[in-house]
Amino acid sequence: MIKPKSKRAVRRYRDGVDEGRDQGIEQRIVRVIERRRQLLRRLVELKFGVEAARKLAEVSAQPSRPDFEAVYAAAMDCDTADEFMAWMGEHAARSIPPRSRSG
Repeated sequence: MIKPKSKRAVRRYRDGVDEGRDQGIEQRIVRVIERRRQLLRRLVELKFGVEAARKLAEVSAQPSRPDFEAVYAAAMDCDTADEFMAWMGEHAARSIPPRSRSG
């Protein structure tokens, strides 16, 4: 690998490396969040059915603060789809991160 020699070139090189690293970190975070969302939806679909999973998908499309643990706990604690969907109506709008628009 060819390394830059001037201070300006070194600074631009480092800035580019830092920017690339930051973009990579952001992309990994987006993938992790999306994977958690997929797993949670699958759990809800298996336990409560397609309609509850659809409700989860609708709520997750809204802007909110991520709190997967609260939604996982509710999915595990609720005994029926109606109970889970009632919980979703009360809490989930602020518990599930929105879908990434960047793909």
